[in-house]
Order: sequence, then structure tokens, then C-alpha cells
Amino acid sequence: MPGIPSELAHRIAHFARFPQTGVSLRQMVEFGQNPSQGTLLRAAQFLHDELPIRLAHRVVELDSLPDRLNEMPSVLRVKRMYIDSFNELINFPRASERIKEAVKSATVHSAAARRQLSGNNPNPIASDTQRASSAHWIPSIQHRYHYEVQSTELPLDVAEYNHSFVKALERIKRRHDPVVTALAQGVVEYKQLRNTSTVDTQVQHFLDRFYLSRIGIRMLIGQQIALNQPQKLRDFVGVICTNTIIADVVKEAIDNARFICGDYYMLMN
Repeated sequence: MPGIPSELAHRIAHFARFPQTGVSLRQMVEFGQNPSQGTLLRAAQFLHDELPIRLAHRVVELDSLPDRLNEMPSVLRVKRMYIDSFNELINFPRASERIKEAVKSATVHSAAARRQLSGNNPNPIASDTQRASSAHWIPSIQHRYHYEVQSTELPLDVAEYNHSFVKALERIKRRHDPVVTALAQGVVEYKQLRNTSTVDTQVQHFLDRFYLSRIGIRMLIGQQIALNQPQKLRDFVGVICTNTIIADVVKEAIDNARFICGDYYMLMN
């Protein structure tokens, strides 16, 4: 990866070897209905493990785009955003042992006492050989989105850590606000370089994967930020509206696409 320190490039490649852990909307809703500070800290620990993996995948993919698409100035700008966010997360301090022990003791471990929340696929960690050969932090083996933590008295450090982590997430979210327009500009630069008005199937498949991944990353970040806000919106769990009617959302998307197409091609009546 040209343009970045070799140590950072090594860490990005290391994290990109891990598979992403899927999180469903159902999990987000079930987990986020009445989270305690301890439960929010457990979610922060998950994101601290998971987000660097997802960001690293995107950096590697951006770096390996074909036909010099990876060299376009706007694509390089997008890659820089993901590198900066990856670097910020892996250097964000882990919770202290005091915090971890307090939350661990309040975590519901008994299956009988625990609410029946939807499970997710575990994120496999590195093999013993990889662990022995790497001095870098690797994601926890207990890689799970939601842990139920009892609303017991926890140290003030827990809420303070949650607050500081949310501030980091807000910085990352703002950093990535221009990604869609920047990547679109990168495609324009690519088409100008190749003197063509279209992109091939390989590039289109990349764009589909990239934008889908971006939605997932921003959902995880946005949900964690929203759950840490004191004021809750009615019919919402974090950023998720529980009264959403999918058919209405699809119809609105169709109407918007029809309007944009008609406006672009001057087909409006």
C-alpha cells in the first residue's frame, strides 16, 4: 500500500484477513430497547473489534482496483479516509481492567436468566500460529454484538468510556460523510482516463459491494451513537424506526428514481 507507513499497512492487511461478523436489524432492535451503561460498553467493545475489520477490507479492496481506478485522486482520497479511521480505532484505548472486571461481573451469563436475543455468527480469530507470530492486538474470541448486563451500580468510568468512544465514532462518521460523492468523482475521473462513458461489470460489482458495506458500517456507528443519547424518539430504537412499512419505503424510492431520471433526461411533463 503505497503512501502509508509499512507498519500501518501490515496492520491493515492483518485485520483484512478476518471475516466480518453480520449483525441484523432484529439484533439491533432487541439489544437496544433498554440498554444499560454496561450493555453499551459491551457493544462498544464489539465495535472496537469489528469496525477495524470492516474498514481494513475496504482499504484492501480500494487498493486493488483494476485498470488504474485505484490511482484516481478521488479514490485515493476515499482510501485515505478509511485508513485514517482504521488508525484512529486501533489506537483508541481499550477499556481499563477495572472497567472490564466491573462489567464482566454484571454480565448475565446464565442462559436461564438471559433474555433470548437473536444470535450472530462468531468472528473467528487468528490461529495459534498467527497469534504467536503477531505482536498486534487481534479481535476478541468473544465477538458478539449484544451482551446483556444487569443494571447494577457500575463505576463512573464506564459511562465516561462510553462517552469518549461515541465521540470517536462521531468523528469517524463525519469524516466519511463525503465518501459517496468522492467515490462518484473517482469513477468520473476513471471514465475520463479511459475515454468512455460507461464502466464495466467488474467496477459496477465493486461499487455495489462498497456502498452496501458502507451502509452496514454507518448503521453500526449510527446505532451506537443514538443509543448513547439521553433523549429517545418515539417508535425508534436508536436509528431504527420500529413502525417502518417497507412497501412505503420502496414506493418512495421508486418515485424518487422516476423524478431524478425524468429531470435528467428532461422528460418531465
